[in-house]
Amino acid sequence: MNQQINSDHPSDEVSSPVIVCLSSSPANQRVIREAAIDAENRHCPLIAVFVASKSDVAERQIDKSRLQANMDYAENLGAEIVKLNGDNIALEIAIFASDRHACKLYLGRSLTFSFGYRNTLNERIIHYAPDLDIVLIQNQRALPFRDYRFSVSPAGALWDIFKCVAVFALCIIVCEIFSRMHFSEANIIMVFIFGTVINSVITNSRVYGLVSAAAGVVLFNYLFTEPRYTLFVYETGYQSTFIIMFMVALITGTLAQRLKNIARTEAEAVRRTRVLLDANVRLNQAETHDDIIAATQTELTKLLDRKVSFVSTTEAPVNPGAVRYPIRGKNGFYGAFDINDGDMPTEDFDKRMIVALLQECALALDNASNRAAKAEAELIARSEQIRANLLRTVSHDLKTPLTAIMGNADNLLENEDKLDDTLRQRLYRDIGDDARWLMDIIENILMISHIQDGRIALNCCAESMVDIAAEAIRHVNRKIDEHELIMDLSDDLCLVCVDARLITQVVINLVNNAVTHTQKGSRITLRVRSENGHVLTTVADNGPGVSSEERDHIFEMFYSGGKNAADAGNDYGRSTGLGLPLCRSILDLHGGALYLEAGDGPGAVFTFSLPETQVMIDENQK
Repeated sequence: MNQQINSDHPSDEVSSPVIVCLSSSPANQRVIREAAIDAENRHCPLIAVFVASKSDVAERQIDKSRLQANMDYAENLGAEIVKLNGDNIALEIAIFASDRHACKLYLGRSLTFSFGYRNTLNERIIHYAPDLDIVLIQNQRALPFRDYRFSVSPAGALWDIFKCVAVFALCIIVCEIFSRMHFSEANIIMVFIFGTVINSVITNSRVYGLVSAAAGVVLFNYLFTEPRYTLFVYETGYQSTFIIMFMVALITGTLAQRLKNIARTEAEAVRRTRVLLDANVRLNQAETHDDIIAATQTELTKLLDRKVSFVSTTEAPVNPGAVRYPIRGKNGFYGAFDINDGDMPTEDFDKRMIVALLQECALALDNASNRAAKAEAELIARSEQIRANLLRTVSHDLKTPLTAIMGNADNLLENEDKLDDTLRQRLYRDIGDDARWLMDIIENILMISHIQDGRIALNCCAESMVDIAAEAIRHVNRKIDEHELIMDLSDDLCLVCVDARLITQVVINLVNNAVTHTQKGSRITLRVRSENGHVLTTVADNGPGVSSEERDHIFEMFYSGGKNAADAGNDYGRSTGLGLPLCRSILDLHGGALYLEAGDGPGAVFTFSLPETQVMIDENQK
């Protein structure tokens, strides 16, 4: 590849960063330190770059630990950690350095395993970016050659060797069968090439592919060429055959190894993407703070396969061997997760995944907090509305008894000596009755306010609707005497399971509503009957009635309609439109319904229904 990258340095070197290459070498920290000193002297940023090659085999645990330690060391010195991906490490570094207009690139010179077919890393970087200023730091603490030879543990190496031996033993058996069946040597060669490909796929290091390619050539020469069981050949053309066989086996094995690593990398990327998507879905479905924290903890455990614990405050001690990741959103600090590193530090990519998950968690917690704040604001607004409704209800329901009490009291104070005993006793009795009426109204207003605020506790039991209606008439507006009241009560009990106090208030409100909105001398009918499993209670009058325009709004809070008391011909004061909505609220609590019947003639007909109940009598009980 003859691609070159021109690195055009800007005139202002101060703004150009110093780049240092990261590796798992223990001497890499010296390279990082030298680069950090240079960056500090130049007053420019420091960038630490690591290139993860997809074709690389799985690193040993000790190499990953060293690499992570070097990353942490660079980060502590103020470096920006950048992780790149690509098979051509030199090209990736050269492109990145040129894009950032790096003033210098620091590399460590150490002993690396090379087969003689490629140049050193710095030579290849210079090939791609000839204008780049490269500083090589002699790596005096480089690991010996044996540390770089294999990238697997000793137990893993023995297992890979066993697999290679088993594969070639099977290849020898197959080739022996082919030889006895007089197959051509090309078929036998293909078997050994195929064995090399298999070994490259099932082992963890590219070295096994190289060794398998050479071993295939040696075994073919030793077992299946004349003279057999020797490394000599009679025909001179076999030397080129061996070379071609070795090259084909090496290339195919290397490609198989690379495809395997690419597939492994892509599978891991898919798994992590799926974890993020699952986390996003679970966090969107979670409603409460605890649900969001639990969902995030589950997804972190699934992603990292490590112990994850949640702490609500930063003052809590960090678990041994764990790293703490805080959760901070727009609304503040929500806690932190302690992730156990154990013997294996968290990789840089996994750290980025953790940060992404915690950002999703913080966003979900912000949304939950906003929902809670909105609900609290709605509750406060509702409470304020209830308070305003109560004030208007007090003015609506308490005005009449208070006026009567004040009038009778003034009369007694000014004319008590002039009044005879009979009139004086009647005034005292009227004041007492109005006071009791006033107390009943206050109690009912408090109960209704509790209904709207969700704090009412029903005391339901089986009651006769006939008795409730009769009791309600005793507490209605005293102006009922100026009207014709007709009681049409059923001979049956008409049992309902209700809170008698509240249902009595419903009947009182409906009758008072009829008294208020009809003229003197009008007819008001109270009817109770049982019908189809329900008890129906009707309050009807022959007053002006309700217009078609008002029917759609009659049960709305504070709606008093176009007609008022003056229009109806009485002087009881104007309605504030609270009686009917409060009646409907009480009936809703009991599973009942209140509606305005459509009548052909004048007058209004209000009916409410309640489920009829049955009382089972045990005949054996005395």
